[in-house]
This record gives sequence, structure tokens and C-alpha cells, in this order.
Amino acid sequence: MAVTAAELRADLIYNYAGLAVLAASGIVLNFIVVWGWDEEALGVFNQVIAVYVVVAMLASGGLHAATLRAVAAHHDDAEEVANTASASVALSLASSVPVSLAFYLSSGIIADLFDSPAVGDGIRIITPGLLCFSINKVLIAIVNGLQHMRVFALVQGLRGALVVVCITGCWWQDAPSWQLPIVFTLTEVALFVLVLGYISTQVRLWRVPPASWLATHIWFCAKNFASGVLLELNGRIDVLMLGVYHSDALVGIYSFAALFAEGFFQLIVVLQNIYQPMVAVHAAQDDIEAVDAVVRTGRRLTYLIMLGTVPLALLLFPVATSIAGAGLSDSVLPFAILVLGMALAAGVLTFQNTLAMANLPGWHTIFMIGAVTANVAANAVLIPQFDIIGAAAATACSYLLAAALLTALTRKLVGARLF
Repeated sequence: MAVTAAELRADLIYNYAGLAVLAASGIVLNFIVVWGWDEEALGVFNQVIAVYVVVAMLASGGLHAATLRAVAAHHDDAEEVANTASASVALSLASSVPVSLAFYLSSGIIADLFDSPAVGDGIRIITPGLLCFSINKVLIAIVNGLQHMRVFALVQGLRGALVVVCITGCWWQDAPSWQLPIVFTLTEVALFVLVLGYISTQVRLWRVPPASWLATHIWFCAKNFASGVLLELNGRIDVLMLGVYHSDALVGIYSFAALFAEGFFQLIVVLQNIYQPMVAVHAAQDDIEAVDAVVRTGRRLTYLIMLGTVPLALLLFPVATSIAGAGLSDSVLPFAILVLGMALAAGVLTFQNTLAMANLPGWHTIFMIGAVTANVAANAVLIPQFDIIGAAAATACSYLLAAALLTALTRKLVGARLF
């Protein structure tokens, strides 16, 4: 899958345009929830979303990673792409339905864990979105594997735009705060229809999936499944653990910073989406020199982007908190800590899925177990003593520890140098 410099630049431009819409939507979403309701409503909303995103990984079963690797590796064989894509969609549907049902039925237990009945209400209303979201992860992975990056960017931007439209509708209708998660249900249902329609025009999807590809995906997911869940959990540990230790209002203050930081992290995610298919192709050909070349290019570009955006983010976030009001100035320091931790580890985090793309899903799972264990331990130690500052410091440290562990494992197992 040779990609010229001009094509790479075009892909980056389109995907950062999509990112700009997605990031702007996250900012607007935060503001609308705070202005239309309050920081307690924001805390409940983000606790629901944190659980939702983690459970979505259970529902998708790690199939999006298997799909991306397989479609990218066979991108020039339309028959094999159709076979692997149809197997992925069938398995995704089979895993998403029971997990979504269990998610709905467990809403009371989750509400008790967070000592917040509103969290349980939010989980029940977001469950249909969970079903579509988990299948959408697989569908979008097909788009990414085909390297239709302009369509990929459009989908990302559209997701953000739809969320803003829906939350504005809730504000306009003066909906109770527990109903806010419905915005994700409406968004994911719409995306499911649109993305499935597009893929159906590009891939001969409607066929009986070959048993060989069903078995291949199941075997890959059996080894990689836990890592996918752990990856999503790792990005939500701070919010979830704060929810256990502290009130919805304090979680709301911290999650204002965490969501802005997550938007900043999308700068890295865009690069992951661009470079992951390249790594998968070169790794499948056992061309480690080519993998190293991709890594060097991506790492250099990543740090150039960090150099240009980190100072801007640190300057603009305090302005955002002053506009939002509602006592959110306490989120400034946590935001700065989170962003600096991300920036330092960014060059390696761009290639976070290298082990999976090199068809080593079991080792990728081991890597994620190490990263999550370190993150949980750090948050458990620092949150009781330092509240939201402790959560931010623990999470920032976990980025650096994960980068160091991934670098060592990739060098040992793949032979590629991430740093």
C-alpha cells in the first residue's frame, strides 16, 4: 500500500478537518451541558459516557482491530476484502446484541456503584446507541482499512456535528439532565445507516461469511479482545475512579478538563488512523525496515504537531473555563497536566497498536494489561489524597509508562524501533 507524500498530506488535511469538527463539537457539548444544566449534570453525563465507551468494546469484541488489520493486508484483493468484511459484520452483530441487553439490565447495579440513580437512567436511554456504536466501530474500520481517509474524516466530523445538533435539541426542549445521553443513541443510529450504505457500494458485503474468515477473526479476537476493552478503560479510569470516590459535581469539574484533553488526544488519533494501515501492510510482508521508516516519519510529524498545539491549548483552556463559568476554573491545572503527559508520550502513542497490526494480538493484550494496571494503581494512590489533581497526575504518568513498555515490547517482538 504505497502512499505518496501528496496523498499523505491530503489525507492529513481531510482528517484534521474532520478532527476540527469533532473537537469543536466536544467543546460545544461541554458548554451546552454546563450552561443548560450544571456541573453535576455534566458529571453524570460523562460517567454514563465513560461506562458506555468501555462496554462498547465488550460488544464489538475487538473486531474493529481484526477488521482493520485484515482489510488493510488484503486491500488489493476485492474478494478477500468482501469475505473478511462480511465475517466482521456478522460477528459484530452476534456479539453486540447480548452485550447491549446485559448493559440495559445492569443499569441499576451501575447506578448503585456510582451512588447516582441518574447514571442508571442515562444508561437505559443510551443502550440502543451502544448496539449501533459497537457495530459502527467495525464498519468504520473497514473504511479505514481501505484507506478511504476522506470518507473516514467525513464520518468523524459528522459524528461530532450530529451530537451538537441533538444536544441543542435537548436544550431547546428543556429536557431533564438524565435524558442527555440520548444524543449518542440518535447519533449512532444515523451513522449506522449512512456508513453501512456507503460500504455496501464499495464492498460486496451481502454474502454468507466464509467459515475460514469467521474462524480467523474469532481467533484474533480471542487474543486481542481484552486489549480492546482495556484500551477504552484506560482512557476512562480517571473519570470512573473519581465517580467512585467523589460526588457527581467534582466529577463534572474534572471531566470538563478530561473531555478537552480527550479532544486534544484526537490529534494523535488522526495520525494513528493514517499510519496503522501502513504498519499492518509492511508487518504482513515482514519488512521491518519499512515499518521503521513509517515510524520515523510519523514520530517526527507527531512531535511537530505537539510543538505547535500544546502552547495554544494551554493558553486557550483557561479562557474556555472563564466563559463556561460554574466554578470550572479548578479544572485548569488538571488539563495542563493531562496535555503535557500526552505530548511527551505522543511520538510512541501514535503507534500504540503496532503489536496488533503486526498480528501479535496476545502481546498487545499483555501490553494493555500493564498499562491499565499502572493507571489504576496510580489513580488509587493519588485520587484519595489529591482529588482531581491526583487523577490528572496519575493519568499523565500512565501515558509515559505505557510508551516505555510499548517501545520495549515492540523492539523485542517485532524488531521495530518506536523511539
